[in-house]
Order: sequence, then structure tokens, then C-alpha cells
Amino acid sequence: RAVMVGGRFGGHFVSGHVDTVGIITKITTTDNAINYTIKPNKLLSEYCCDRGSITIDGTSLTLFGEIDDSISIALIPHTVKNSVIGNKKIGDIVNIEYDMLAKYVKSILNIAPKKKQQTTLTKDFLLENGF
Repeated sequence: RAVMVGGRFGGHFVSGHVDTVGIITKITTTDNAINYTIKPNKLLSEYCCDRGSITIDGTSLTLFGEIDDSISIALIPHTVKNSVIGNKKIGDIVNIEYDMLAKYVKSILNIAPKKKQQTTLTKDFLLENGF
């Protein structure tokens, strides 16, 4: 469910819009987690950082890094039991939404004023032209 205004916030901002899809290529189990390696159809590295946020099949998760053209996540038993991705197998397709805050920051940086170009306007030019 969506967080109510003024409510406790403990995840990351998501819009529910899918940025790309990915294929689960590897699943391994450790003592307290199940690790998934996912190869996105479109890896947008600029939105990924180790221990950053990502949404897989609507579940807000922590990103545990990039390996070549893939991403890695780890699910604790509670998340495996209570999320869609917990039922997925190798070869299954997942929906991916990259971190919304990262997308906003990139958007702002892309529209930030660029360095002004050097002008050829000089004092001599102005004097020669009546200024």
C-alpha cells in the first residue's frame, strides 16, 4: 500500500512505472539470503549504485552491485515469502524500476546550465563599431 502523507517512510520512492524488464540468470543461497542475478534488457548504470535502491516486480529492494551487464539483489526469507519475486526461477522475466531519486538527479544535471562559450566580442571590436 502507498504511504500516507505524514506516515513513516522506510523504503525508497517508486512510481510504479516499469523502466525495463530483466531475466533472472542466477539464483544462489547463502546462510540468510537468496541472491538473484538479473540481466536487464536495458541496464541504466547511472541509476545504480552499490547498496542503492531498485524495484523488482513492485518490491523495493537493495541493489548489491553490478556484474558486467547484470545487477545483483539479495532477498531475506521474509521477502522471499511475501513478494512476487520470491516465486521466480532462473529464466523468468521481472519488471525493473530504477530509483526515482536517481532519475530526478540525472534529469536535473542534464538540464543544468552548460559552461558559457568564450565570446569573440572584444573591447577593440566595440570601439571600432561605435560603442
